[in-house]
Amino acid sequence: MGKLLLIYLQGRPIPWPPRSPDLTPLDFYVWGRAKELVYAIEIQNVEDLRERIAVAFQKIQQEMLLSTTTVEIRRRCRAFIANDGGLDCTILAFLVDKLLANDSPIDLINIAFKKSPSNSYDVPDRITGRQSFEELKNLRPVRKWVFHEVNVPLEELEKYQKTTIADLVHPRQTILDESLGSALWFAARAKTDSSVSPCRVLLLGTGADELFGGYTRHKNAFKRLGWSGLHKELMLDWKRISFRNLARDNRVICDHGKQPRMPYLDEDFTEFVLNLKPWQRCFPAENLGSGLGDKLILRLVAFKLGLLNVSTFPKRALQFGSKIANKKEKGSDLSKNFQCTVLI
Repeated sequence: MGKLLLIYLQGRPIPWPPRSPDLTPLDFYVWGRAKELVYAIEIQNVEDLRERIAVAFQKIQQEMLLSTTTVEIRRRCRAFIANDGGLDCTILAFLVDKLLANDSPIDLINIAFKKSPSNSYDVPDRITGRQSFEELKNLRPVRKWVFHEVNVPLEELEKYQKTTIADLVHPRQTILDESLGSALWFAARAKTDSSVSPCRVLLLGTGADELFGGYTRHKNAFKRLGWSGLHKELMLDWKRISFRNLARDNRVICDHGKQPRMPYLDEDFTEFVLNLKPWQRCFPAENLGSGLGDKLILRLVAFKLGLLNVSTFPKRALQFGSKIANKKEKGSDLSKNFQCTVLI
């Protein structure tokens, strides 16, 4: 305990975060209450101490422990959401607001990359992020919403891709993995020019596109083969999400001593959604266009919640909205930055 752990990837040691990001419910109530009971009066000897400890834990009933821990977790919790201003994450932010105590801030992390000195950090995701931020503030003015603008210049991006991110994303080595892994690594670090978010659990909208038909390939499948083709494409995406996305995302986020949470992948929720017909999840007809037919059921939810502007925002991939990737590049090609020599 207390020692720096090292993991070895591609022959190189990588420092592992010394703190576990897991919440420890015992810290919220048990130890403090036990000390109050044990040290209420002066301890006479070791036997007296042992007896008091036993009595103290008998008094701490399970019901009291659970209720107090729940209250304390809500009071101390500070939500931390990767927010590109899109539909999925803004719905999460709105729902989290209903669960947290009113005095708990909610951090919205918005990432932007500048791969050329002539470019600006006002990338598409930054613009929609500010718009959804304003809509959340208008709907829930009591809450303290904190919008973190994380700006990453080219030299910093390339530095950490070579020294850290490539090892974490391994064995994935495509341009798509490079882009998404890097974006999530900097989002989890949550460092701006003036602040760093103190949150340790990052909420993500992962799974929403796979479940609700958010990708262009879903529209193409519907165009070619109708509802049966769309159903097959949705199920294909669902079956491969774990090895294509989740392991990679977990590694890059945990590198900062933080953990990802993906509410759209909740087992009960996904079981319900997967039993829906494809036309109950989305309606990717060409005449509806982007921002209407894709993820239709989520758009209706957003509209019902009062997120009127967000409900019509077009779907935009993180790697393009943050400008970390170039649309002229093919995502399945191998990344030049992530290719490595095998050590013998």
